[in-house]
Amino acid sequence: MRPHSLLLAIATLILCPLAAHADTTYTYTGNPFDSVAGLYTTSDSIQGSFTVASPFLLNSSNVFTPSSFSFTDGLQTLTSLDSTGDFSVDVDSTGDFIGWNISVGSPNDSISTFDTNFPTFDAFDGAVLDLGVNSGENSHAPGTWTVTNPVPEPSTLALLASGALGLLTPIRRRLSL
Repeated sequence: MRPHSLLLAIATLILCPLAAHADTTYTYTGNPFDSVAGLYTTSDSIQGSFTVASPFLLNSSNVFTPSSFSFTDGLQTLTSLDSTGDFSVDVDSTGDFIGWNISVGSPNDSISTFDTNFPTFDAFDGAVLDLGVNSGENSHAPGTWTVTNPVPEPSTLALLASGALGLLTPIRRRLSL
């Protein structure tokens, strides 16, 4: 095997797993609040997203830490850069969310949304700003989730193809001898 073919083969083997583990973004679209106080209106709602490494791996209690998140309730936006979050989800056999409990907050603000398939809990989609002075919620009507799986970039596909060709060339030459 020629030195440049060996280097190309090693580079391909090292880089291929990186392309296979791209991030996945989960985006939440809440319904408008049906109960408000203070600055919130019934046209406000919770919107947000979080990003995790693919595949989505949960521990035994379904708790995870996303690589980034951003949630807004119409008045405030909390992100992983300026706040903390508690994330827990229940998924079905296809990976769809059937229940979740997500709370993000900073020292003065918080946003929470949860829905669960357990009969003792109600579906809830709410936000609290300034600890009760301003609040909004939507009881019994949580929003929906969408999943965005990344599409490989053309340069990644080109690198993968060139690596495969680099691996096949020495094999073809050996077979033709």
